[in-house]
Amino acid sequence: MLKQAVIAEKYPGKVGAAFDSVEKAELAADKLEEEIGIRFENIEILKPKDRALEKKLEPEGEEIKNTIIRSHVTMGLVGLVAGGGVVTWMHQTQIPMVVFSPYYTTFIVLALGLVGGLLLGGLISLRPDHDRLINFSRDVTNQRRWMLLVHVKTMEQKKKVKTYLHGFSDEIVATL
Repeated sequence: MLKQAVIAEKYPGKVGAAFDSVEKAELAADKLEEEIGIRFENIEILKPKDRALEKKLEPEGEEIKNTIIRSHVTMGLVGLVAGGGVVTWMHQTQIPMVVFSPYYTTFIVLALGLVGGLLLGGLISLRPDHDRLINFSRDVTNQRRWMLLVHVKTMEQKKKVKTYLHGFSDEIVATL
């Protein structure tokens, strides 16, 4: 549920597979559509030295912006609530620092919780799981090879696509 509140992209997962020819990539794409039910608009074939590589890898520009906003707001609030929980626990255990300076301690702990949540929101919006796929895509296309890129909606769909593509390619990379 938290993932849905944070990630605004319609297709947050991606699976990429390298191919030596466009024919093999197209065959795998056709089979994915027929056998797994992946819609063809969610499948991209990246050609060698593809100039539109970045746009094909991350086509949901507006949704990515919304993910950045959502992740920061949601995780900031989660951090604030966590900080509130810590302050409550500190008050209940009668920690001397809290007893002698309750407002100052409350402010500091809530601020730390908020900052921690915002940092976590920033980490989520960076999508470090995509780096491996992006680097793999650049390497494949720079080697004058073809790459099949599939945008998936769910973890289950990603697992099916990844498993199915193993029948066509030995080089497969997926995001989290």
